[in-house]
This record gives sequence, C-alpha cells and structure tokens, in this order.
Amino acid sequence: MVAPGVGGAIAGAAASKFFSWLAESDGTRPPRVFVSFDFDNDQQLKHLLIGQTKRQNLPFSVVDGSLKEAAPEPRWKEAALREIRRCDVVVVLLGRYTHKAPGVLAEVAMARAEGKPIVQLIGSRAGAYTRVRGGGRILAWTQDNLSRLFGGF
Repeated sequence: MVAPGVGGAIAGAAASKFFSWLAESDGTRPPRVFVSFDFDNDQQLKHLLIGQTKRQNLPFSVVDGSLKEAAPEPRWKEAALREIRRCDVVVVLLGRYTHKAPGVLAEVAMARAEGKPIVQLIGSRAGAYTRVRGGGRILAWTQDNLSRLFGGF
C-alpha cells in the first residue's frame, strides 16, 4: 500500500509481481483497461488519466467505466460485466468517496469474480481517500507508475 503523500513509493515485491503479470502479454494489441471511478464525484480524474496517458503516448485502450448515464439500472451492470470480461486490467481511480460508490463496489466485485487484476490509483493530491476493499494494490499516480502499468504490454 502507498501511504498518502509518499509520492512515487510503491509496495515493492507485491507491486513488482503485478507489473510482471502485465508484461506477460504477447504485445499483439494494446491492453484493454476498464476504468472504474466514482461517477458522481470523480469524472475529472478519468479525464486526467486519459489525457496524461495520451500525452505520454502509452499504448492502451480504455473502456470507460462511466456506464451510469449510458445504461440505466439494472442494465448497466450487464454492460459493465461484459466490458470487464473483455479487459486485461481494471483500474480504480481513488477519490474522497470512491470506497462508498455503489457502482465502483459492484465493478470491483465483478472484476474479482472474473479473476481480473485490479489496481487502485490515488487520485487525491491531499491524500483524502480510503482504499476500496478488494480493489487491489494502491499505487501513487506518478509518471513512472503509469508507464509501468500501461506501457508494460
């Protein structure tokens, strides 16, 4: 786990194991990344993530987890599960209330049931976040971590 304000520190061996799994891809296509976030509070985090990775020219394909407006209850769960199954990794963007967001909790449960690797990126600069239970490793949102996460395929 990364403590708030620790910058680029990551949890050593456990994070290395996660990143080594990512590097095992055959490289024939960019990784598909499902982004889960608190739709009501953290849409800007998703936009920042996509913008930053494009500026760094990292090869990946994002599946937008913001299915709330695209598919009303209960159909959004079906759509989310379908997209999670097609993805290589699920990224949870951690904001202040992410750990309470019903959609994020449902998507994390789906990803776990499907055996998908999950990683949480700290999106709050002030360290105001709580980890999502079962949501995988927590990483600082740094250029190095993004490069390792998305560039490892």
